[in-house]
Amino acid sequence: MVRTPNSLDARTQLADWYASSLTGQALQALEAAYLRDVLRLCYGQHFLQIGPLGWEDAFWEPDCFRRAWVVGGPAVAPRDHHRIVAMADELPVASNSVDIVLMPHTLEFEKDHHQVLREAERVLKPEGQLHFLGFNPYSLYGVWRCWSLQQRRVAPGCGRFVASGRVLDWLSLLKFQAEVTTTFSVAAGGFHLPLGPLFATAYAIRAIKRTYRTIPVGRPALLRPNFVPQGMVGPTTRGKLDG
Repeated sequence: MVRTPNSLDARTQLADWYASSLTGQALQALEAAYLRDVLRLCYGQHFLQIGPLGWEDAFWEPDCFRRAWVVGGPAVAPRDHHRIVAMADELPVASNSVDIVLMPHTLEFEKDHHQVLREAERVLKPEGQLHFLGFNPYSLYGVWRCWSLQQRRVAPGCGRFVASGRVLDWLSLLKFQAEVTTTFSVAAGGFHLPLGPLFATAYAIRAIKRTYRTIPVGRPALLRPNFVPQGMVGPTTRGKLDG
């Protein structure tokens, strides 16, 4: 049996993979450019990142957010940002208190995917945004890691990759309006490949927490024919005119 690291060890290994491998460096460049674009419009808001990457400075704009926190272990959370040492499935954050939640390859290294998403939904304000990065299990790398014992020992290969369609289904159940916004395609050695979305290395999802009001459905209640609410109809003048 292959021993897989816990989530904190996996986050450290993921940061090392981004920094040391050509594939990781190429993917980092693509993801950082994407995150800079989507977060540029979030000035002055409360931001929470669940799971550190180790290269937050590549996409965090100085003084962009009103307040910003990164949830993770002390060994991997960025030193220059506010850190919360906690687990992703039990956030010490007030409900409906965050404008933006970023989950960068978070689910891959967590046991309870549904609970982690529920926590993200809980802390988000109504109409808040969730930005999600995930590894594609159907990519060339996703398939290759299944056959490589070495890849399955360390992150990211040891992670439980989740297809974008499944994540969209889960988010829909939590009343999110979600869509895949882009995909990232790189190959071993860091080469960029013009692959379609189905075989891309990773993907990005943007979701908005919707709050819907319940509208009763059915026929309106009818008033009794002989019932007229007081004040609705005043006295008529027909009787006086007729005589």
